[in-house]
Amino acid sequence: MININGDLFTRIDSKNIKKNTFLINNYNFCEEIHFENGLLLFWEDHFFRIMASLRRLRFDTPLSFDKEFLKNELIKTIRANKLQEKSGNIKFYFYSELNDNKIDYIIYLNYSEPYNKIKSKDLSICDIYTEELIKAGLLSNLSITNRTIRRIASMFSVENGFDSCIILNDKKNIVESTIGNIYLVKENKIITPNLSSGCQNTAIRSSFNRWVVKSLKLEEIDIKIYELQQCEELFFLSINKGYTCVNKYRKTIYKSDLGRKLFKNFISSI
Repeated sequence: MININGDLFTRIDSKNIKKNTFLINNYNFCEEIHFENGLLLFWEDHFFRIMASLRRLRFDTPLSFDKEFLKNELIKTIRANKLQEKSGNIKFYFYSELNDNKIDYIIYLNYSEPYNKIKSKDLSICDIYTEELIKAGLLSNLSITNRTIRRIASMFSVENGFDSCIILNDKKNIVESTIGNIYLVKENKIITPNLSSGCQNTAIRSSFNRWVVKSLKLEEIDIKIYELQQCEELFFLSINKGYTCVNKYRKTIYKSDLGRKLFKNFISSI
């Protein structure tokens, strides 16, 4: 079942979407949300990210779009798909007509394993994507801003036989990977790009950073490419895949397993 502006449908067609804005208009954004056993993980971070995106994109946000209303719409869609005792990933789309900032939304979801059961493949081949650069700055924190570059970088990875690529900004600093937010482990510290680098300010990034700083030193800094060869571990975090480990970057082999243990404890703490 698909939720379109609060009504549930089995599919999208001309009867429930009379205008083709959603299909042809690039002015929309999607918040991806993971749920397990009816619980929306990182929901508060998701909500504040949605509200910040709507304001930044100049949408006319109704007063009814509060945290409980949006949460109830998501839960309603989960129950309509009979997944309240299972896990899955939600795509929550917000879009508008051209020259009109009135909001429409679509919610649809797919089944997936819970984070602690996802058997993520360790990435054996990871490299740098340099053909296009993300502009450093806070506007790039929005997922919509650089989604074309992420799409091209993902296709570049496939075409060249890489498991993932790392994307840079116009200052040649590391931003993120084609899978998700990037983290380095070095000398018992966790290092990740700062928001001014242009990385996506995802809900899982915000929540993990707040959690990990309670037990380890966390540095949100500009990261140069050469630091990938000086760190002890490299891993990615994303809503869809959770934790993804990198075994090797070019000639550098990573042997630390701290990230996997941290993520397991992080999810258990929710």
